[in-house]
Amino acid sequence: MKTKKSQSWIPSVIICHEKHGDRIFNALTEEKLYESSLLILKERMKSGYWYHDPGDDKPKEPDYKKDDIPSLKGDVKKLAEQLLNVYNMYYRDWQIDMENYNDITTALKTNDGKFAWRILNDGTGEYERVSLEPIENV
Repeated sequence: MKTKKSQSWIPSVIICHEKHGDRIFNALTEEKLYESSLLILKERMKSGYWYHDPGDDKPKEPDYKKDDIPSLKGDVKKLAEQLLNVYNMYYRDWQIDMENYNDITTALKTNDGKFAWRILNDGTGEYERVSLEPIENV
């Protein structure tokens, strides 16, 4: 779908493919696309179900560092390596969650509909999928 100002806009609708059915929002103009995107993010944030601040969910670091592992022996060493790998995996996931949450709050605080659309369009959650459909296809 064309979204640059220099290109012609095709009257469309945003379809939110949610758990209990599809919801349709106005995107007849590019401006309406951005207004509707902000509305969707605001509704989802207000519901308390869609987005939460992952700040308190930060994984707890192990009591040892990677540099400590070579001094360990046998099964203790293997376990320490496994636990550190699991921690690193959870930490990376937490960083992504924090980045996503910060993006959402930034779009809402700055009332940036273009950024809100980008967030919605990039959504990866099972019920976060959206599509922009030209009116003639609906």
